[in-house]
Amino acid sequence: QAFNGLKNLYDEGQRIELRVVVNKINHKDLLNIAKKFVEYFPKVYRVNWMAMEVLGSALVNKDKVWIN
Repeated sequence: QAFNGLKNLYDEGQRIELRVVVNKINHKDLLNIAKKFVEYFPKVYRVNWMAMEVLGSALVNKDKVWIN
């Protein structure tokens, strides 16, 4: 649903900023994520690769998601 919503906005010419929170689960797939961004959103306004803040669910699941 989120992807389809972003794709609809992108196709309508809206400025899209993509944010990826790097964590233990996705850190080995960052290149693949970037390739998908280029494939589906080649003229996206901005991509931010963000460090995790240990709050909420991240705090509860710190051992599963935290990466230095």
